[in-house]
Amino acid sequence: EVHGALAAYVNATSADLDWSGVHAGKGQRTITLPTYPFNRQELIVPAARRSGAATSTVGHPLFDRHYEHRSEGQ
Repeated sequence: EVHGALAAYVNATSADLDWSGVHAGKGQRTITLPTYPFNRQELIVPAARRSGAATSTVGHPLFDRHYEHRSEGQ
């Protein structure tokens, strides 16, 4: 972890860092990334259609129905 922190510090100070020396002997390889911005596609999710009546209870955002906990009903 110390080597990683030192490498991050040197890189943040705009110093020239030999990354091949940092990763030497670890069996890792380098790849070349494109120099242009990646193709960005904006995805817009349509708004949910409102039903006529609003409910007074707010459910859990991940569950579609109520799940009773062991401590409930005691």
